[in-house]
Amino acid sequence: MTPPHALAQSVTGALTASATILPPITTPHVRPLSFRVQHDGMARLETTSPFAGAVSAIVMSTVSTSANGFTPVPQPPALVSATPRSEQLEDSAESAARGASPWRFELSLDASPDSSQPHDVTVRITYLIVPGT
Repeated sequence: MTPPHALAQSVTGALTASATILPPITTPHVRPLSFRVQHDGMARLETTSPFAGAVSAIVMSTVSTSANGFTPVPQPPALVSATPRSEQLEDSAESAARGASPWRFELSLDASPDSSQPHDVTVRITYLIVPGT
C-alpha cells in the first residue's frame, strides 16, 4: 500500500482591507438600580443600559470583583436597539436609559473563608460598545 501524499499548490492574488476608525461616542452614565446578595454568596446587580443612540449597537461586557481577584468574567454580548427619534429629542440619554430594560449581572462573592462575616466587595464592569451594527 502506498502512503497518501498531497500535491503542492501555488496560489497568487491580493487581499485588500480597509478600516474606518470612528471617534468615541458619548454614552449615558450607568447607574445601579439594585444589588441583591443571596445566602450562597451569589449576587445580582441590575444597572441602567450603557448605551442609547440613533443606531443599534452590540455591547460586550466583563464583570470582575475583588472577591475573584478582579479576574474579568465575560458576559454574553447584547444587541441594543436604536432609540426612537422622538426619545432622542426629549432628553436623549436620560430618556432612553429610563425606558430601557435593566442590565443584569450574576456575581459570585463567596471568596472569603468565613462567608458569615461581613466584608466589602468592589465590582468593576467594563464595556466595549460597537455602534452601527
